[in-house]
Amino acid sequence: MRIALLVASITILSAGLAAQPASSLSATVREFVLVDAPGVALTHVQVVDGTGAPAASDQTIVLRAGRIAAVGPSDTVAVPGG
Repeated sequence: MRIALLVASITILSAGLAAQPASSLSATVREFVLVDAPGVALTHVQVVDGTGAPAASDQTIVLRAGRIAAVGPSDTVAVPGG
C-alpha cells in the first residue's frame, strides 16, 4: 500500500509541474519536466484521496492550466485531444 501511495504521489506531483509552462520553471526543475503543455491527462492511475477511503483504481486525472479539471473512472472521463 505504501508503494502505491508513493507512486500516486509522485505521479500527481510531477503532473502538476508538467502542467506549468516550462519557461516559468527554474533550470533545476525543468530537467524533471517531461511534458510542456497546457493540458495533461494521466490515464489508468490509482488515486488516493487522503480521506481514508480505499484507493480508486483505473482512474483518469485531467489537468488544465495547472489545475485538476476532472477525475474519475477511465472509461467515463473524456481525455482532451492533442
